[in-house]
Amino acid sequence: GLLGARRKVPTWRLGRATTWMKGHLWLGLLSYLLILYHSGLAWGGTLTLVLMLLFTIVIASGIYGVLLQQFMPRL
Repeated sequence: GLLGARRKVPTWRLGRATTWMKGHLWLGLLSYLLILYHSGLAWGGTLTLVLMLLFTIVIASGIYGVLLQQFMPRL
């Protein structure tokens, strides 16, 4: 994603890392809601079910990572 692009080209002054992280988080959550809306909350067939479960796991792990960053002490 764009967060990775910012890391690969550190000489570009395209904003602070925290701004990019917030944008990455909000766009991820927005995409999840849009996909649920697009599907009409219907899971469909087996492939659709597996993909939605994997996407849900990815979203949940992202939220867990953000919570860890907020509450874990810095080393």
